[in-house]
Amino acid sequence: MSKNYLDIVSERIMIDTIGMRIGNVDPARLPKKFAQVGSDDDAKWAKGSLETEASKQSLEVRAIKSKREFNITGSPAFHRQGHNIISSNDLPMLAFAAVQDLNRELGLDVKYWSAAEFAKGRGIHMTRIDTPVLVGVPSGISSADAINAMALACIAAGNNTSIYIGQSVYFDQNSQPASLKAYDKEVEISRRRRWKLPKSSNADKLRELAGKTIRLEAVFRQKYLQRWFKERPLEPAQLTPEVLAEMFLELFDRYTLKRDIRKALNEEEMLAVPRRFRPALSHWQAGFNVRKMLGGNETEYSRCHAFLKNMYCLLYTSPSPRDGLLSRMPSSA
Repeated sequence: MSKNYLDIVSERIMIDTIGMRIGNVDPARLPKKFAQVGSDDDAKWAKGSLETEASKQSLEVRAIKSKREFNITGSPAFHRQGHNIISSNDLPMLAFAAVQDLNRELGLDVKYWSAAEFAKGRGIHMTRIDTPVLVGVPSGISSADAINAMALACIAAGNNTSIYIGQSVYFDQNSQPASLKAYDKEVEISRRRRWKLPKSSNADKLRELAGKTIRLEAVFRQKYLQRWFKERPLEPAQLTPEVLAEMFLELFDRYTLKRDIRKALNEEEMLAVPRRFRPALSHWQAGFNVRKMLGGNETEYSRCHAFLKNMYCLLYTSPSPRDGLLSRMPSSA
């Protein structure tokens, strides 16, 4: 991965929806404005929410009495700005802002010494984070064309894909650890009820920005965060812009849009492949058992497979050009 490329993404990545937990609180003292749910005192929890000036829900807090904790979800940037077309990449600041707004408007009774830790990005357990990046639409085509083309390429490449034609495309939409989506923010603004940009001198520029870009957004949930960091709890201070960019690029890299090779490479194309990997590619194209043809050398077999998969989306278990599209090579090939 190019360090320069990582730097560019870390500068442009944003933070939208977050999920977090705050422990060592006293939910029993919540104000009456909270909705009470559940009959068992040990399991009872309460919830409250905040809205933007346009009456759109932006932040929600749930209090779990048995665990003495608050669960918070929502978009701090959306709550404070009235939109999420652009937002900060400073997670400690946004997490602190969410707690501050909920504490002030709903009376959570969060103590000042806890708030001091929150401001430093500590004392909060992150359970979700959505990180969008705005991508320019190629010249000469519309956002709808780009989204539809992306969806078709994903389907052809064998990725799990869901599409709302001309509006959005989802990769692994129902994945629990993490998922990726691309959508037209301008369409969302124009079609969603009660979604209006706040009146300001920048409103027209924001609308123009939404119309000229596609929003590529990664959603990282608790399972993914636990696997990535291999520790608990995960605090906002650990999720720097550079770390968020690395996570984003790692997820993005999973969704190659290249198709499997379905025809034999010609001489010129074969010569473009590094000499070391040509034998494995030639054996596969001929329909031979690649592992056997490499003399059972597992290290070389794995190395060649990794290179050909990354560069050409070639899997040894895919049908070779000789066998045709409907046949399958033996699982041991």
